[in-house]
Amino acid sequence: MSLRSRILALLRPLASLVGVSAVLLAYSEFLFLNEEPVRVLLSAQQASASALFVAEMLALYMAAGLLLLALQAQLTSWGRVILVGALIGWAIEAAMVPAAYEAPPLSYLWTSVAWHGAVDVAFGVVAMRIALRGRLLMALIATLGLGIFWGVWAPWPWPETQLTTAEFALLVGVTCALLISGYALMDWGAAALPRWLFWPALAINGALWGLNAAGHVAAALGLAVMIRLTALALRHAPSKRALWPSRARRNKWRYGLILISGAVALGLYSTQHRGQPLVTAELAIFAVLICGSGWYAIALAQGLLAAWRRYR
Repeated sequence: MSLRSRILALLRPLASLVGVSAVLLAYSEFLFLNEEPVRVLLSAQQASASALFVAEMLALYMAAGLLLLALQAQLTSWGRVILVGALIGWAIEAAMVPAAYEAPPLSYLWTSVAWHGAVDVAFGVVAMRIALRGRLLMALIATLGLGIFWGVWAPWPWPETQLTTAEFALLVGVTCALLISGYALMDWGAAALPRWLFWPALAINGALWGLNAAGHVAAALGLAVMIRLTALALRHAPSKRALWPSRARRNKWRYGLILISGAVALGLYSTQHRGQPLVTAELAIFAVLICGSGWYAIALAQGLLAAWRRYR
């Protein structure tokens, strides 16, 4: 193997990790419009301070990103995607921060499963990436749909965090930059990763989970049961074909279609900022909670039923 090949063999998995972490960060914090990270980003006095903050957040998301890459071989049906998404959601909300323990059992689902599992992983990492690599019409529909969802969702934290149109435009720019660079890096680094990657990913996330679980023993034990059931369902869930693209796409300009999403979201946000939100915060949260959690419940039931049939 030549020196160049060896360097690429090292860089591609790293590119995949940075890319998937950037996409998770974009959907989890900035498109979600998590008040504290958004305010820190927008209150930075210099561009270098904003860039440093984004880099720090990106580093935090690499633990969950590593676990997702380690589980990519499991993404062989949409039921499996939501089950993997739930595990990644708990890696974010229970290992990175102890948010999953705030009000169990609801906090086991919101935002871990309903947002991170359904929006971050199922839509953001898998479906959107597939759409960008498919027919142009599919890519346009997906980016337009993302923009509409983004724009309708964005006012949900009002009045706690009501951004001006200029502030939201800056946030949109950062989010689009993360998504475009994230998808590009994921595609460039696309390659079969070693199976043993699962064990260090599990060890890192398990250690982080243990640190947060120490102060929430009862809630952590309940979540451990949820994780075990989800892993069991994932092992036996129906499998069809790999959904994770294994080769880089040729039409690199397709990544720029994400800007359509940003433009649509900004237009909708600007319109609502001058009037009333199109959807109330309660309805927006309820809709995402029901759709994401319902999908997860169906996939969990299918996997557990398959396991029961095998072991009875």
